[in-house]
Amino acid sequence: MSWDVLLLRLPDDVTSVQQIPDDYIPAPLGSQHDVLAAITQAIPDTDLSDPTWGELLGPTWSMELNIGTEDPVDSIMFHIRGGGDDVLTPVFRLAGALRCKVLDCAEGDSSLHWKPPDGTASSSTATACSAPITRGWGARSHSP
Repeated sequence: MSWDVLLLRLPDDVTSVQQIPDDYIPAPLGSQHDVLAAITQAIPDTDLSDPTWGELLGPTWSMELNIGTEDPVDSIMFHIRGGGDDVLTPVFRLAGALRCKVLDCAEGDSSLHWKPPDGTASSSTATACSAPITRGWGARSHSP
């Protein structure tokens, strides 16, 4: 399985991609230096030897973080391959650290909430576990 999720700032009341105004411009996540520091703190196992393209390996998954060259950083795209109970934990840890939302780039427009399996929540992931995944970024561009 391969899928993409996007981290960016959205208004608190947005629960679906369909609710994002066409002219909306998200606030930056931060300077490249601050975003890289947040990644290092939130998900310390991330390989940032290339500061524009991070890599993270889990037991049953891998992720690439497309941070880009822009400063400030407007968004981060996670390219996720594989799955497992813990695959979204680093995504939501970083979203919490950067105070942003997670958009699933798959087709669809419903909001989902991710909860970890019993016994995996900790103080470092409690906030992230209640964060919404807003589905349908890709579907938005095809809307009439």
